[in-house]
Amino acid sequence: MVNIILRSIASIIVSVLVSATISAQGVTKVSGKVFDGETGEALAFVNVIFKGTSVGTATDLDGYFEIESRFVSDSLCANFLGFEEACIFIKQEDRTRNIDIRLQKKQLQLKNVTVVAKRGRYSKKNNPAVDLMRKVIENKKDNRLEGNEFYSFDQHEKIQIDLNNITEQFKDRKVFNSFDVLWKYLDTSTVNGKVFLPIFLREVKSKVHYRKSPQSRKEYQNAIKLTKFDEEMDDKSINDVIEFLYKDIDIYDNTIPLLDHSFISPISPLAINFYRFYILDTTDVNGVSSTRLGFIPKNKSNFGFTGDLYVSNDEDHTVTRADFGIIGDIHLNFINDIMVRQDFEPLDDGAYVLTKDEVVVDYSISKNGIGFYGTRSLGYDNFSFKEAEDPGVYSGIEKIIKSDDAFDFNEDWWDDNRIIGLTDTQDDLYEMIDTLTSMPAYKRLITGVRILTSGYVPFPKFDVGPLPTFYSFNQVEGSRLRIGGETNLNFNKNLLIDGYLAYGTRDKALKFKSGLTYSFNKDWKRNPRHFLRLIYQNDVTFPGQDLQFIQQDNVLLSLRRGATNNMLLDRELRLQYTKETPGFAFDIVFADKNRRPYGDLVLGFTEANGEPSFLREIETTTLGFNLELAPNKQFIQGRQYRRPIINEYPIWTLRYEASIKDFFGSNFGYHKLELGFFKRFNLSILGHTNIGIEATKIWGDLPYTELFIPPANQSFAYQRESFNMMNFLEFVSDQQIFLRAEHYFKGFIFNRLPLIKKLKLREVATFKMVYGSLSDSNDPNQDPSIPRFDLDEQGRSLTYLFTDGAYMEGSVGITNIFKVLRLDLVKRFSYLDNPNVPELFGTKGLGIRARIKVEF
Repeated sequence: MVNIILRSIASIIVSVLVSATISAQGVTKVSGKVFDGETGEALAFVNVIFKGTSVGTATDLDGYFEIESRFVSDSLCANFLGFEEACIFIKQEDRTRNIDIRLQKKQLQLKNVTVVAKRGRYSKKNNPAVDLMRKVIENKKDNRLEGNEFYSFDQHEKIQIDLNNITEQFKDRKVFNSFDVLWKYLDTSTVNGKVFLPIFLREVKSKVHYRKSPQSRKEYQNAIKLTKFDEEMDDKSINDVIEFLYKDIDIYDNTIPLLDHSFISPISPLAINFYRFYILDTTDVNGVSSTRLGFIPKNKSNFGFTGDLYVSNDEDHTVTRADFGIIGDIHLNFINDIMVRQDFEPLDDGAYVLTKDEVVVDYSISKNGIGFYGTRSLGYDNFSFKEAEDPGVYSGIEKIIKSDDAFDFNEDWWDDNRIIGLTDTQDDLYEMIDTLTSMPAYKRLITGVRILTSGYVPFPKFDVGPLPTFYSFNQVEGSRLRIGGETNLNFNKNLLIDGYLAYGTRDKALKFKSGLTYSFNKDWKRNPRHFLRLIYQNDVTFPGQDLQFIQQDNVLLSLRRGATNNMLLDRELRLQYTKETPGFAFDIVFADKNRRPYGDLVLGFTEANGEPSFLREIETTTLGFNLELAPNKQFIQGRQYRRPIINEYPIWTLRYEASIKDFFGSNFGYHKLELGFFKRFNLSILGHTNIGIEATKIWGDLPYTELFIPPANQSFAYQRESFNMMNFLEFVSDQQIFLRAEHYFKGFIFNRLPLIKKLKLREVATFKMVYGSLSDSNDPNQDPSIPRFDLDEQGRSLTYLFTDGAYMEGSVGITNIFKVLRLDLVKRFSYLDNPNVPELFGTKGLGIRARIKVEF
C-alpha cells in the first residue's frame, strides 16, 4: 500500500524519498520508568514531556516510556493527577539516556472526585472501570446515531498531507536548488514544533442519509476538490486511495478499519477481555460531567488502541469524547503514530452527535527520516432525524455515490459551501501547486518519476514501454526482444493506440500486437470506464498461465522451473465493448482466434482409417459477455492494469462465451459458462480471510488445449491466483470448481513469542483446490480421433484428468520480512506421482516461493 500512496497522492513525494533520507544524527533518545515515590509502584498513563515543547509520550502499564526526537529541551517533566510534577535535567550533549522518575503525592485536596483503580495485578472482578464499561457497551445501541430510525446531515471532509522533519540540512541539498520557491510555504506544527511543508489537500462536500429498517446508509459526494501534481493521474483513483486510507471511524462499531487493519473498538463486546481499563478522574466535557477512563491492550502488540474515553455521568453512559492512538509495540509499517480525537455534544432533543472528528497519521519510511502527516478533519451541519422526502436516496447497493460533476465546482462555490474554513496554509497550498507544476525543473522531475513508477518513457504524444518487457527468456523463443508503447493524453484524450513488436532469437519469429481504444468518457483514463476496443495480435502464450497484474514476458518471470517448451501461437482479432457504473461492469466481446501448437507441443490424433494425423490449427469465432457485480468496488489505476482495493464487500462474476461451428470459419462449436465469487472476511484480532470460488462448465467438443486448464505457475515467484506447484497443461477438464482461501493472521501468533515479535513478522496460510471432470467426447483416452495428450521424452502423458479426487496445495508463509518480502513454504498434497513434480529437501511437492508485498 505504500507504493500506492506515493504514486497516487503526489509524484514529488517519490523523488523526496529517493533523494533524501535524514540520518539519525541530532536525535535525542530518553527512556526509563516512572514510580510512586512512596510505594515504589510503577505508574501507568503518566504524561512525560520535554518542558516548553509538545514532544512527549505516556507511560505504559509497566510505567515504561521512551521518547526519541530532534525537537527537545533541556528538561524532561512527568505529570500525573494527584502527584507533584517532577522534572529531570537533560544535558545537551546527552544523546541516549535511561532515567527513572519518582513522583511525590500532592497534599492538596482536589476539587474533582478522583477514583483510581488499585494498581498492581489487574483484575476485571470488582473493578469499577470494567463495571462502567459494561454499562457503556450495554447502552451503545441507544446512544449511537444508528439508534434513531432516520438521520441525515451535511458533511465536509478535509484531508491534508504534509511533508515533515524538514531541517536546514535537508533544504540545502543540491536536488532542491531549483525548488527554493517551496520553502516560503513552510509552516510549524502547533502539536510538536516540527517544520512541515503542505503538499496535498482533498476536500469533499457530502450529504449523508441513514434509515434503520431496512438498514441503509448512503453518502452522496456532491463536490470533490483536490490538489494535483500530474495531469496524467486519475482523479477517481486518487480519491479511492484516500478513502481507503481514511475510512470513517465509528467508536461504536465493534471493529474499526484503519490502514487495511481491523482494530478492536474500546466499546466492543470483546473489549472487556482485550483491553485494560482504569478510571482516572472526573471532568467536564463540553458542559457534560464525564468520567475519564484510560485503556490499553492487554497484549501491547495486538491491533488495538490506547488512550482515554470520556463517559457521561448519568444513566445513559454516553461517550462524550474519545481521545486515543496506538502504542509503539504495535506492528504497523511506516507509521510512527496515529491520533484520533472525537467530541460528542447533545442537540436540543438530547441526541449526541459528532462535533469534532479528527485523525492524524504520522507516516515515515525510515524512523528518523523524512515523513508525512496525514490529517483528516470533518465538519458536520444540518442534522435531521426525519425521513428523507425522497425515499430513493436509500436505494441501491453503493455506500458512497459520487456525483458525475463532483470534480467540476470552482473556488467561488467552495468559498460559499465549506463547513470548515481553509487555514492560511491550506489556502496557500493551491497557489504553491500551481507555481510548482509550471517550473521546468519540476517537469523534468515528473518525467523521471513516471519512468520509475510506470515503466514507460514519456514523449510528447507517444510513450515507450513497459521497460521490464524489453527483454525476457523462455525455452521456445530463446531471448525475446520486444519494443512497444502507446499514445498518451497529449495525442488524443478519447483515442488510445498501443502495440508492440517482439522477436525470438531461437525461433527467429516476429510477433506483434496492435490495439485501438475509443473512450466515451472525457478521456480514456477516467473511471468508471466506458470504451470500445479493437485488438489484433499474433503472439505466443503458455497454456494454463493466468497473470492478472504482470505480463508473461516480464523479465522477472523468465526464470522458471521444469520444462516450459509447450506453447500456443495465437492470432486473434478481438472487439470489446465495456460499460461500467458504480458497482456494476458489463462487457460484450467478439473474438476470431486462430491457435496453433508451438514449440514442442503436438496435437496428434488418429484418422477414421487408422492413419496418424495432426491438428495444426484451431479456429474459433466467439461471442460472449462478462458481468461483474461489485458493490463499493474501488481501484488503483495503473498504466496497464487496475488493481482492485480489497474491501469487505463481495464480488460476483458471470462469464458466457459461445462459438458456432462454421460461423466465420470456426471449426468448433461450444458454450462456456463461468461463475465466480470473492469476499474478504474480517475476523477481528484473528486477522482476515480472502475466499474465492469459481465454477465453470463447457458444452461442446473441443481439443483439450481449449478446455479448462487450471492456472499454473512454474516461476519462483508466489502467485496468489495460481497453483504454484502445478505444471503448465498438467490437468484438463470441461467442468470444474476452484477454491482459493488465504488467511492473514496479522501477527496474531508471532506477537505472542517474546523474541520473534521484535522482528514484526506476520503469518499467512493458504489453501487451494481444484476438481473437475472430462466428458467422454472430449477425452482422448476414450476417443482416439481427437487430439491426444502430449508426451514427455519418456513417453509419459503430460496432461491428466482428476481421477483421484481434487488437486490440492497449501502454504504457510511469513510476510513483512524487511517490510517488503513474503516467503511461502508451499506443499502439494495430491497427484505426487505425476511426472515433473517439483521437490525440495527430498520431499515431492515441496517448494519455497517469494513475493514482493508492501503493506502497512
